Amino acid sequence: MHGAAGIAKPALISTLSICCAFASVTFLTDAPKFLFTPQALAVVFGMLASYVLSRTLVPILIDVLVINEKHGHDPDTQPPLLRQHPCRL
Repeated sequence: MHGAAGIAKPALISTLSICCAFASVTFLTDAPKFLFTPQALAVVFGMLASYVLSRTLVPILIDVLVINEKHGHDPDTQPPLLRQHPCRL
């Protein structure tokens, strides 16, 4: 969770800047408005959904998926074959 907290502000700023760039398409008129507004709104909603998922679901899934991961290594917990090797991984 600490790694996710470290990138929260830069991710929010980049997401909002992309959304602002595409939100300006809504101010077009006539035919370009009807052509590009749905695409721009799809990008904005997609970026916002991506940000929300990256702040909520991804850290939770990482905690669930790597629950048995151990940092560092203890030579006594290695398999017997690796303990006998002179290199001692």
